[in-house]
Amino acid sequence: MRVFIILWLLSVSVYANDSFNWQNQALEIDDIELSISQVVPTGEVAKKILWVPSEYGVLPQEKRIAEQLAQQGVATTFFDPFEALFLAPTSSALQKIPAGWISKILEQKPFDYVVAGNKAGVLALAALRDFYQTAKPPVGVILLNPDLLTQTPAPGEKGIYWPHVSQTNLPVFILQGELSPWRWQLASVQSELGKGGAEVFLKMLPKVRDRFYFRPDANAFEQQFSQQLSKDIQLAMQALTPYLTENRQVLKSAELDRPVKMSSQQEKSNQSLELQVYRGAQNLQLSLQDMQSKTFDLSSYRGKVVLVNFWASWCPPCVHEMPSMAGLKSQLGSKNFEILAVNLGEAKADIEKFMQAHPLNFPVLLDETGQTAQSWKVMAYPSSFIVDKTGQIRYALFGATDWQSDTHVNKLKSLIHQNQ
Repeated sequence: MRVFIILWLLSVSVYANDSFNWQNQALEIDDIELSISQVVPTGEVAKKILWVPSEYGVLPQEKRIAEQLAQQGVATTFFDPFEALFLAPTSSALQKIPAGWISKILEQKPFDYVVAGNKAGVLALAALRDFYQTAKPPVGVILLNPDLLTQTPAPGEKGIYWPHVSQTNLPVFILQGELSPWRWQLASVQSELGKGGAEVFLKMLPKVRDRFYFRPDANAFEQQFSQQLSKDIQLAMQALTPYLTENRQVLKSAELDRPVKMSSQQEKSNQSLELQVYRGAQNLQLSLQDMQSKTFDLSSYRGKVVLVNFWASWCPPCVHEMPSMAGLKSQLGSKNFEILAVNLGEAKADIEKFMQAHPLNFPVLLDETGQTAQSWKVMAYPSSFIVDKTGQIRYALFGATDWQSDTHVNKLKSLIHQNQ
């Protein structure tokens, strides 16, 4: 058994202004020294937050949010496990951080809430699962644009959640950017968290993308909206507070202890942006209207090869691949080939503006409710599916690609020439 030894070192540096103090300390865990930063209100501390760093590291934007919270009496603690492990912040590095470190911090310092963004939600929930093996006073969990899957699944395949997601028996509040493929998965996330007894609250943040508050390409609206994120976190805290009374403990269940398994297709899908053989459900429905309210039904395209592309104008990779899609349509013609570009939930005015700047030679269809994206199990933008002449989905990929590459063109021509 590995023994963790916790020691709060005495050296403290302080940075202060009129409404808060920054205190920098060091925390030693089993001979590993963690850098700890705390922003503490100069007045009475009403609530305490532990902010778990994501795959993007300890962000200055998050510290600014913490300063805004401090002005409302909230103290926030940050720690830097990447520095302690001599690792640059990445998704793979995040998986090397022991959840036990967070559990030990929770044991040393009482907190009211844990905040985690993106893939850090996985690390936070793993630590809380371990921490609540015995009954304890609950903390509230606030997840920002959470990505709780083992990895983005291959198009058409079901996503696999980390086991500790369904072992969460705590109140959870999710703040999710509207302009994200993850918004369509919120019902699934809510269901998975609920298996362990979690009460789950959701709030959609309008007209912003994942990571909007620290994206290098954040637009003016996202930059402005970032200034109110501290208020949304306070709203989440208020919603969770009534549930922070009775002690909580992880619910024991053999089903909840299932191992993580991913298919070979899922593993392969992360290795290449080439077209992969599709292994998901067939006979998927697609009947949507275009900008002029004309209905397009995939079933009417029997005898043609169809590229079905799910996209949004706020998604840079989607926009990047559009010219090659238009070039592909010109190259292959329209007699035996068509492209149906399914836009996900954008306003017509935004789509029209995009199409004026980027003329397209194929139909743009409107999936205003995301129902089609959900039935096709679209988990990333862009996602593309190749449907053969008989209506069977033959290939798929997620991510942008050059559609005029020889590899893609040859595969499409092979399907076009079948049964001719």
